[in-house]
Amino acid sequence: MTDMEDMMAGMKAATGAEKGGVANGVETTMGVIRNEAEGALEIRSSRTNETKGERVMIKRHRLLSFLVCIALVAAFVGCASTPTRESSGQYVDDSVITTKVKAAILDDPSLKVFQINVETFKGEVQLSGFVDSARSVSRAGEVARGVAGVKSVKNNLIVK
Repeated sequence: MTDMEDMMAGMKAATGAEKGGVANGVETTMGVIRNEAEGALEIRSSRTNETKGERVMIKRHRLLSFLVCIALVAAFVGCASTPTRESSGQYVDDSVITTKVKAAILDDPSLKVFQINVETFKGEVQLSGFVDSARSVSRAGEVARGVAGVKSVKNNLIVK
């Protein structure tokens, strides 16, 4: 026997097929193809009886894996901040700062009678509204700067 015949016999024994057969529930075909360019023999084996259900399950698994990856990427990108948009954590922090600044303004007897709007974006507090004196404008800015977490204050209060 030549080396090629030994190899063919080994493959036939491993698959349980002479020219084809069923091994482990999968139908296989074997063939010997002469490669004219190289003058050598090639042995090829292929699965021909993969069930439709197996192919569907493989496709579903790939699709599910892809969708999970997309969901993970969206979750990480969706929670990230941009120069014009806050992350969800920053939004909560800014809400806390806004509440603290409003409470501090209401605690100050000279400012609680005025309608002062407070907005916070990434730690920067903006005061807007109308007050009756320049003293009230500066006092509102001082009160806002004294709150923990405030990075800067834009005082847009207008004296009426």
